[in-house]
Amino acid sequence: MPKKITKSIFGLLVFAIVLLLQHQFHDHPSVVALTERGGYLGVAAFTFVNSFNFLVPIVTSTLVPTWASGGLNPIVVVGMIVVIMTAVDMFGYVIGRYAHHSVNRIRHAAMFEKIRHLRERSLFLPYLILGFWVLLMPLPNEIITGILGILGCRIAPVFSVVFVGNVVFHSVVSYLAFSAT
Repeated sequence: MPKKITKSIFGLLVFAIVLLLQHQFHDHPSVVALTERGGYLGVAAFTFVNSFNFLVPIVTSTLVPTWASGGLNPIVVVGMIVVIMTAVDMFGYVIGRYAHHSVNRIRHAAMFEKIRHLRERSLFLPYLILGFWVLLMPLPNEIITGILGILGCRIAPVFSVVFVGNVVFHSVVSYLAFSAT
């Protein structure tokens, strides 16, 4: 089997596992208990931990109906999710900016040179890729924002794309979660 097909199948398998785990944890009793005990602070803590998407593979905004049934205002909850997720995404960017200077010394600098060449050919391409990633992928945005930081992309467009993407993504997912309940 060709290498590209194998990588594509593996990527789809990982994506399916993430969605399956998300479905399993959606109305988990520990999430409901965290809401009842912690209120908005519990939502903030859960969102912060979950924003890295490695420990708990759940799209946080799918839990908005659960938190709303616990007495929390859904608009405030979605706002908190957007702010916290954007802050963590920008933290990935800052780490990438600090790593920018050491990239030239690592062995895989050739890979970054290819990405840098694509960026020089099209100034909007990195932001377009980031926009699609934030809007469509329930995976960590820090991966892309970190790479854009390493490439030296400006912070204002990265922040704008991440913030608008998070607003749209989490608003739509929250709406769909409410309509599914």
